[in-house]
Amino acid sequence: MAASDVHLVTFQTAFNSLKQTVSFDDACAFQSTTLRDVWDAAKGIQNVQRQRRSQRNMARLKPLLESLDKYSKTIEVLCNGTPFLPWIWAPIKLMLQLANEHTNALDQLLDAYMQIAEALPRFDRFQTAFPDDKNLQNALAMVYEDILEFHRSSYQFLRRGSWHVFFDSLWKDFATRFHGILESLVRHRELVDKEVSSIAIFEAKKWRTQHQQYVERQEIERQEFVLQEAITWLAVEDRLQEDELDRLSDLRHPGTCRWILRTPQLESWIGSLSSNSTLWLNGIPGAGKSVLTSYLIQHLQLRPDITVAYFFCNDDTKDRLCSLVFRTLAVQLLRSQPDLASHIFDNYCRCRSTSALPQIKKLLPDLIAACPPPYIIIDGLDECGEEDQKAILAELLALVKYPDTAVRIMISSREETYISRILQKVPTISLTDKKENLNADIREYLRCKLAPLRDTFGDANIDDVEVTVARKSHGMFLWVRLIIKELEDRRSVSELRDASNNLPQGLHKAYGRILERIRDQYSEYSRHKALRILEWMACSFRPLKVHEIQDGIFFEPGNMELTEQTKLHPSIIEVCKPIIQVGVNKTLTFVHFSAKEYILHRRSGNFISESQAHHNVAYSCVSYLLTSSQFFGPCVTEYESLLRVVKGFHSLHPYAHEFWHKHIVRSAEMQGASHAPLSTDLIQQLGKLEVFRKVTVSSVFQRLLLDQKTIQEVGKVLPPLHENRGTRILLRDIELFQGMIGQSNSGSETHHKNDPTHLSDINYRYQDILEQLLSVDTLPGLDDQLLRTFKETYGDAAFLCHYRPCTSTSRGFSDVHKRDRHEATHIRSFRCGDKQCDFHAVGFATKRALQRHNEIYHYTFLQQMIMPIRQRRQPVNLRERFQSDGNTQTPIVINVTGSTNDSSQGDPVPASFLNPSHPRTFDDVPATFEKRSNLPLSIQEVQKAFQFLERGKDKNYAQRPTYSQVRLLDENLSQRGNNFPLELQKLVKQTEDWMRKGKKLFGKANAPLHILKTHMEYVLERNLDCFDINNDKLRVPGTPASRDPSPSDTEIHNWKDPRFQEVFCICRRIEAGMMIECELCHEWYHGKCLKIARGKIKDDERYICPVCDWRVRIPRDTARPKLEDLQAWQTEIPLLPIRPDEEEILLKIIDNAQEFRTHISPFCNPVMATADEAEAQRFYLRKIEGAEILLVFETNFFRLELHKWSPVAPEPPPILEASRASRKPRPTKLQKLMAQHGVNSAEQLPQHLTTKLHTFKRKPSELS
Repeated sequence: MAASDVHLVTFQTAFNSLKQTVSFDDACAFQSTTLRDVWDAAKGIQNVQRQRRSQRNMARLKPLLESLDKYSKTIEVLCNGTPFLPWIWAPIKLMLQLANEHTNALDQLLDAYMQIAEALPRFDRFQTAFPDDKNLQNALAMVYEDILEFHRSSYQFLRRGSWHVFFDSLWKDFATRFHGILESLVRHRELVDKEVSSIAIFEAKKWRTQHQQYVERQEIERQEFVLQEAITWLAVEDRLQEDELDRLSDLRHPGTCRWILRTPQLESWIGSLSSNSTLWLNGIPGAGKSVLTSYLIQHLQLRPDITVAYFFCNDDTKDRLCSLVFRTLAVQLLRSQPDLASHIFDNYCRCRSTSALPQIKKLLPDLIAACPPPYIIIDGLDECGEEDQKAILAELLALVKYPDTAVRIMISSREETYISRILQKVPTISLTDKKENLNADIREYLRCKLAPLRDTFGDANIDDVEVTVARKSHGMFLWVRLIIKELEDRRSVSELRDASNNLPQGLHKAYGRILERIRDQYSEYSRHKALRILEWMACSFRPLKVHEIQDGIFFEPGNMELTEQTKLHPSIIEVCKPIIQVGVNKTLTFVHFSAKEYILHRRSGNFISESQAHHNVAYSCVSYLLTSSQFFGPCVTEYESLLRVVKGFHSLHPYAHEFWHKHIVRSAEMQGASHAPLSTDLIQQLGKLEVFRKVTVSSVFQRLLLDQKTIQEVGKVLPPLHENRGTRILLRDIELFQGMIGQSNSGSETHHKNDPTHLSDINYRYQDILEQLLSVDTLPGLDDQLLRTFKETYGDAAFLCHYRPCTSTSRGFSDVHKRDRHEATHIRSFRCGDKQCDFHAVGFATKRALQRHNEIYHYTFLQQMIMPIRQRRQPVNLRERFQSDGNTQTPIVINVTGSTNDSSQGDPVPASFLNPSHPRTFDDVPATFEKRSNLPLSIQEVQKAFQFLERGKDKNYAQRPTYSQVRLLDENLSQRGNNFPLELQKLVKQTEDWMRKGKKLFGKANAPLHILKTHMEYVLERNLDCFDINNDKLRVPGTPASRDPSPSDTEIHNWKDPRFQEVFCICRRIEAGMMIECELCHEWYHGKCLKIARGKIKDDERYICPVCDWRVRIPRDTARPKLEDLQAWQTEIPLLPIRPDEEEILLKIIDNAQEFRTHISPFCNPVMATADEAEAQRFYLRKIEGAEILLVFETNFFRLELHKWSPVAPEPPPILEASRASRKPRPTKLQKLMAQHGVNSAEQLPQHLTTKLHTFKRKPSELS
């Protein structure tokens, strides 16, 4: 293409981009729209607004239309023979019509048009210059491209469904792109004005490309962050539903389930939106409802014009099921429309609201309205309790009734009583009526499964068997899967026919046949192991993996130590097939939820007693925990501990540690009124757990023991152990501790301190070794194949979240990076300094993340784009811990006590790497940092940071670091580009939370942290004057020496100086400025203290002070904390890991107030008080009112006594509970303008002021 045609390519590209975005009808309308049509549309909208008395200053549109008129004349020759020209103004008419009904949106749109007009070039200068200037033509084409890009973006924004609901949130995202368009227009305006050369145009294009990439990168990064924040707020792991969908899809045999798509009910439900929006798929258990549902979901997911959200109810989704269902649906809708995350972020995340059911019920209709037609499918509703069924159905059916929603809902379940009553009038697909289709699918499944038998028994015999089995199945796929084994084992035609004719009828009989085979045909050993496996699966509190059950069934009386010789093989679970199966992530599940129901029901012949099952599982868990004392004992070396873990001798540890006590409690609950005692074996094992009890417990746990109400509630659920009081107390303490951490959101690294036993220390130790083993590829002295097998077994979910009650404390992550990113959502202490920024409220997990945010979003974009980000440091290789030098493979034997046995001459590896409590830990860390970091570090500063961390945990409070020391170190590390250790950040946060509590007490909640100390110094200075009992004593009120000059404010108060001996007012200071006398007590007050201006007081006016008349308020800028609150606040200091700088000042404030309280206590005796003491009470009340802390009892007592002896007000003073600030909030700029013009609403202001108040982009100086 010739260089002269470059501008035509630009015109054509921009035109095609916009035309492909708009609909066909809108494109036709654009082509026939003239500029006069846009003027007329704007005037029509203005007339309608005038009639509604809601004018929005449509004159803001005039500059743009005038500029476009000049621009069209400038490029008219260039656009001859093309449809390009009308598209620069036609979209404006449509956008105005769409936004007309929404005031805020119209204002924002008009402001945007006004800013575009300001950024456009002065086209009247170039009407005669362009014919011979190709560079200018190219520049004008770029302007055309920018204008159409704005039209395209605004069209996408305003043409989406329910855009007005999300306008405030999504406009912020759109604003980023809009600012990029404005900058591009400004750049091209300069280009046009200067008539630049072709080289400059090339550079401008290059700049524009880079700038677009920069803006797009900003958009993508913010959208990703906002999306992650919204998903985190919803607090649900939606990937579990995807795994369940994949599992059910794998169960579907190829060629089956297709008939469901041809049913009239489903075709109507999927097709016309005017038909009934609810569909019910029902059938008997095992008929394949879940598999059919998964097939339907995957079929609908192939359609790009709809949105699919689904939920599979099962035995693992019991807690808060209704909330879980709707939170999962919300996450799925959000993933289909990621731009809606801004709505959740602005209206829920930033407001710090919880993702409770009321909030989700409010959010879900908004998401549904903004998505393409959503199809919501709920499977297995009958597996929920009746209360959950009622709640879920009520909320789902309510969604259908919302206006502007075209939601389609499908329920899949059995014909339960309540579900049938609610859904009896909706279209129904009953699998009972579809037996022909189900039998055809079953025969297809049998044809594949029995194909190997055709060579043995012939096609005719197998065909007969298929027909017989299909007839007897009654449409139950699950039944066929259970009995297929009985057919595959036959060796003659006669046996095959007898087996097919004698198959059990129905699921329950099929289950019974399997249990009967276990009971009668298995050996005693296999029968016992099968019973133990089914006990574990039937009563576990979470899905168990193969290796957990493999070790769990081992521990029983007589089997107490797991070794290589006693460890069971994973194939042991085969004894329970086909009633169990291996599911997602190697978890064991029942083949159907009805199998668990049958096993626990009396119809199974009491095959399993649920209470006895919990009892046996509890015994296994306790027995395992006793072996952990050998594992972590002082006689076991570090290498031996690693070897035991890698060989899988502690697979049961996570489950046993978390749930052993729950099984004991559940067993006791199921005993009911019988209160049957625990077995002797279990009581003996529990007694042995006493060795794990700590000698002393933490102060936090001690306070918990003082809560008698909680103690009584816990005691009600414990089993009767009247003869074993120590064991009962141990169980009680464990229940108290578990309840405490269940309500805490702090990391588990702090939990072990409050645990009354060492079990949390052991768990912390085990988890540390487990994670370290998974982070290495080889270990000296250890078989590589054994390590690989260990990783395959445990690596999928070994990294657990440390924060309770997060759901990921049981379901972990596959690597430490995923866990770290997840845990970062729990702590966000680094906030953006710009209060207008979205991330000021949400914050960042690390200082580096905050720095990166500031670099990207809070600095002017120049030629450089974004600075490179330093890569994450790699974890230290565990192999180094066991290598003394590079020439030997002999592992270093490291004792738990910290001693090392190493005969090599190499540099020894720190023994503290695997022992967090080792005394050398913090001395060895700086050397590790040198190896891991690629940045220049100050070893002394890093070492000091970890010394502070160690000192912060010191029991001796005096040894702990101060807040100012830690902050100074933080600043030094920040200058070197390094972050604080996460552990130390958590300690600092505890002290900062204490400081924030103090700010709230002193009425400085919105002030920075450093203001607290400054304000407390002011409070102390004020109180020293008011609570002075040595110099400022009771006296006859004096008169100010007005003839003498007042002392300077900078002079130190000296009681020996005559000028300082006379003090007045509530502030107890010398004469200064205007003074006013009370007509009753004759005390003089500063006009400044009472906020009384000189011009407001007349000479003949009588004034009564607030001490004499309680109705007169004393103006206060801040709240005054009660002395009792300050004392309670002070008691928290010894619990802080970092000593606050305000500690000494607080002590002085409290001591000063306490001394004053003691001094005036004789005057506060209601029995001894007389009228003669009225003046003394008035004097001390005056001093109390001037102080900056509140003495509640003394204030109320003196006020009541003064009213009794010398009443002024007709009624007695009310009881004062708090002393709050009386300062009124400062008026806003808008309120000031309204007051100046004497109007009551902003719409009544002159138009030139209204325009300024609604500008689209504010200057940095205007940001608050």
